[in-house]
Amino acid sequence: MRINADGSVPKDNPLVGRAGARPEIWSAGHRNLQGAALHPETGQLWTLEHGARRRRAHFPRAGRNYGWPVIT
Repeated sequence: MRINADGSVPKDNPLVGRAGARPEIWSAGHRNLQGAALHPETGQLWTLEHGARRRRAHFPRAGRNYGWPVIT
């Protein structure tokens, strides 16, 4: 989910304008997310989650699905 500080939806979110989709969704399928951080210099999002077989680090990108069974 990605929203602006005032609660509005960023116009460049990947599902904005897609029929039947929630516009605040930025990426999907995250499973048992344990943490997230922004790189202090680049601003890149890093996440860590526990999956069926191991811990995984992701560098999520807009519009991608990181969930089981897509990735596992």
